[in-house]
Amino acid sequence: MPLLYPVKLIELQSLEVYYSNVFILYEQCVKTKKRIKSLSLQKESLNNMDIRATKLELMQLMLNTQKEQVLQRIKDVFEQEGETDYWDELSLEDQSAIDEGLEQLDKGQYVAHESVSEEIKNRFNF
Repeated sequence: MPLLYPVKLIELQSLEVYYSNVFILYEQCVKTKKRIKSLSLQKESLNNMDIRATKLELMQLMLNTQKEQVLQRIKDVFEQEGETDYWDELSLEDQSAIDEGLEQLDKGQYVAHESVSEEIKNRFNF
């Protein structure tokens, strides 16, 4: 399936500005990810004692329960923990922009990847 780009992006910006903005957005995402990781590590060190107490409490509860359903639900939680939904990590502005682009694609408002590639080749003599 060919890659498609929303028409609005191509109409509003030249390709040079568009790709420059994509690169800037990528850099901002990398910086934000580093900041989130740093804050997460700080929070983790502050909550370390609370986490240990909570773990001990949960272990005690699990050891004392005879309900297989409860243990299965706990197991399910741990299995689902590895599944990350990156959508929730995006800002509302980014989510809105993606939704808008998807709506444009659904309405048939797009430029095919081949057309964009051809325009880039012609513009930059590739």
